[in-house]
Amino acid sequence: MKKFFILLVFMLTISGISESHSIAVNKYNPMGTIIEAKCICGFTNEMFLGGGKLSFQTYAAFPYYCKSCKSLFVENFLAENKSCKKCSSTDILPYYDDTLRSHASNKEIFGWNVDKFTLKLTDDKYLCPKCGEYSLIFTPVGYWD
Repeated sequence: MKKFFILLVFMLTISGISESHSIAVNKYNPMGTIIEAKCICGFTNEMFLGGGKLSFQTYAAFPYYCKSCKSLFVENFLAENKSCKKCSSTDILPYYDDTLRSHASNKEIFGWNVDKFTLKLTDDKYLCPKCGEYSLIFTPVGYWD
């Protein structure tokens, strides 16, 4: 059984599994995605986005930018009251907001369906919370559940 599970996880990792349209589901596989945010200025942040098999109906983790303290943090997109984890400000934007990306590319690297809306990140360059330049890149580095 253990060998079967390891093989299944490997197959899911390399195949990308088919698109699904549940309440909140990763478009590429049934697990959440680990994303690394990295900028040329030295800023890095590893984030666990989406949700797991036990939480996907109530939890959809997605990166946000705080305009008050200029930080990047992860928040549950499905939560009613969202605020910055660092300063508690509600002046925040999700990283799918058009003002936070350079619009140089539209290749989707992360997608999480929430009802009829898709939370997505592309391989574009985004606003870095540390240096304030559009040089932050999101890269998928693994999966979580």
